Formats: sequence, structure tokens, C-alpha cells
Amino acid sequence: MKVCPSCGSTEVQKQFVGAFCVDCFAKKELFTLKEFAFQLCSRCGRVKQKEQWVSPSHKTLSDILRSKIKSDKDFDIRTEFTLGKTTVDAKTVLTFHVDGSSVRQERVFEIPLEKKLCLECGRITGSYHEAIIQLRGDPEVTARVARKLERILGENIVKTEEKREGNNYFIITKQLAFSALSTLKLRHSLSHKLVGVKEGKRVFKITLLVRVNSPEQKSGIE
Repeated sequence: MKVCPSCGSTEVQKQFVGAFCVDCFAKKELFTLKEFAFQLCSRCGRVKQKEQWVSPSHKTLSDILRSKIKSDKDFDIRTEFTLGKTTVDAKTVLTFHVDGSSVRQERVFEIPLEKKLCLECGRITGSYHEAIIQLRGDPEVTARVARKLERILGENIVKTEEKREGNNYFIITKQLAFSALSTLKLRHSLSHKLVGVKEGKRVFKITLLVRVNSPEQKSGIE
């Protein structure tokens, strides 16, 4: 007859999971929760799921939470969400399936809520950008480069600053900025500016300085 080494219960009294009764087994750490935050667009109300901004729903929030829970056992979750100003409380029941038995754990997770603009709303408001392309140098050549950049990037330029020394273009993503300069075969110098921390990682915006005074660059964009 099995006897639980933790509480002394026998298999006549309780269901067992391996060597432990189900109650004592349920006290074990059966999962880990990766640190994360729900990201909510403060303008349109959508939430970020992986790389997409989607309409908020109970299923969406549950799927996001589930993706952050890691366990070597099969499990189901049932969650009630309460939205606060800076956090989302997730009252969660996790049911693990182990050796034909169901092991239940209850947790309340306090998940940070990050309010920001999704890419589409950032583009509409003109406030979201990851990169700045600065054009400097010969006015005639700079004007030609500017026209080409505007054709390539189109609405992905969220703002333009016209300065005496040249134009600054605010680009919605770093990848688009690099791609445009690569297409035009323009050399650049790169600088980074720390703008915050996201999920424990530092977040930078970049500035790409393009000087079009050299003969090589002139010939490259003609």
C-alpha cells in the first residue's frame, strides 16, 4: 500500500500521483511563468499577440498567458481577468494531467499592463518611429536622394523635418530604414539612443546619417 512520504496519507484515503498523494503533489512547483506584460494600444484598444495587434478578447488574453507558462506536463488553464490602470489580475486555475490523474493549482498573477501605440495608430498620429534618416550634404544631390527615399518609403515616413542643413525623415521601423538605404546603395553612419526597457531588454532608436558630398555617392544615386 502506498503511503505519502509528505503527509502520511494512504492510497485508501487519497488518490496518488507517483509516490505522493494528489494534495501534496499539487504543492510542488509544476510550472514557471515567463516575465511579460500585456501590451495595449491606448488609441484603438487592440492588444499585441506575438507580432500582431489583434482585437482584445478573453481567448486572446488566455492564449497570451498560456504561451508564457512553461511546464513539462500537459495542462489546461481557466482564467478570469480583471483590468486595472497599470496591471491585469489573472485569477487562474491550472489543471495538470499526470499519470492519469488531474492535479489542480490556483494562482493569481499580477501582470503589468503597457499602454502604447500600435504601428497603425503610431503612423496615424505621427508619433511612433524607430529610426531617423538624416540627409546632409550637397543641396542638389540631397534633393534627388530625398525624392527617391520618399518614393521608396511612402507612408512609412511618419514625419519629415526640413532643416537648413538637410532633411530628417522619421521612419516607422528600423528594417524599412535600412532597406531603403540599401536599395539606394547609400553609406551611412549609425548612432543609437536608449529610449526605454521592454521585458528586461534595452530598447533603442537609431539615427542613420547620410552624407552625399562624395563623388561615389553622387554617382550611386543618379
